[in-house]
Amino acid sequence: MTRRFRILVLLLAAGALAVPATPAVATDPPPSVTLTSNHTVYIGGQTATFTSKVVASNLDYVLQVQFPGSAAWKDVCASQNVNTDTFTCDLAMYYNVHMRAQLIDDHGTPNEPSDDTVKATATESVPVRASMETSYGTYIVKSGRYAVYGAGTSPSFVTQSGPAFPGKRCLRHQVQRRYASGWRTVKTSVCKVEGSQGQVYWTWGGRHPSRVNFRVRGTFAGDVVNASAHSAWIYFTFR
Repeated sequence: MTRRFRILVLLLAAGALAVPATPAVATDPPPSVTLTSNHTVYIGGQTATFTSKVVASNLDYVLQVQFPGSAAWKDVCASQNVNTDTFTCDLAMYYNVHMRAQLIDDHGTPNEPSDDTVKATATESVPVRASMETSYGTYIVKSGRYAVYGAGTSPSFVTQSGPAFPGKRCLRHQVQRRYASGWRTVKTSVCKVEGSQGQVYWTWGGRHPSRVNFRVRGTFAGDVVNASAHSAWIYFTFR
């Protein structure tokens, strides 16, 4: 019985091998699109490069931007009748934006009219910091990187941001003093709204110790238009 069973199994296996295989039907992969930028955050005025990897067959590709406070999408770059490929697009950055890449089918056939169907979407939120620069008011002399003010004076500073938002963006000034253990914040100004040129002026009043090193910078907490930012430190002391 055992031998017959083995023979039967071999015959069944041989018969299975003799059955012709059904040819596989080639199918296109589903449409897809990715969206990446060359930096995670930008400074106002920088140019961003957006890259999309597309898997498509005769679809339209479009890259769109949505600005703060708007529900509308604006086309930035577009290409028609695309197939699997990689696309790049450059955009000057000034505000926080939402970016959207889409693959759209708007090529109808006699049996299937065009309906602008979105086949794939990728999105990215891109933060943009306001550019900021702080500079000195009038001082006596410059010694190395330090501006030297007279003893008993109240130094003035100005911070310029860009893009400017007069009457809207609010800036502060932060002062740090040098101690043996390092720099420590000794003063943060009240928030002042930018003037007509996007500038904020600030005077540090009161009495300040002589021959002590200080540094100051402008700061911005961030809002829906721009991400938080600060200027580079500038250094000063008193006679």
